[in-house]
Amino acid sequence: MLKIIGFVGIFVCTIGGFLVAGGKMYIITGVVLHALPGESIIILGCAIMAFFIANTPHTIKATVGYLGKMFKPEAHPKEDYLEMISVMYSIFKLARTKGWLALESHIEEPHD
Repeated sequence: MLKIIGFVGIFVCTIGGFLVAGGKMYIITGVVLHALPGESIIILGCAIMAFFIANTPHTIKATVGYLGKMFKPEAHPKEDYLEMISVMYSIFKLARTKGWLALESHIEEPHD
């Protein structure tokens, strides 16, 4: 879900920045949309080639491998994150009320 919001945010920020800079809305529908395919090829092509120039082959392969993971579902469900946050809250609350040394017994005997 956040990835979709990110992609939408890119377009909103781009068009919003154009309008804030003094661009007219009718220019977006006419000139900008007409130039969009060519400009996209230029901008994306230059960005990708600059990435190839600036990185090692290992980094490029790892990045390409991670691109497929962008469209897969999340690795951990929401409940796991909520449980982790609640455990962290308990730890910090104990440390704040009884001090950091109170955590030592929990670390040494985690089953109790």
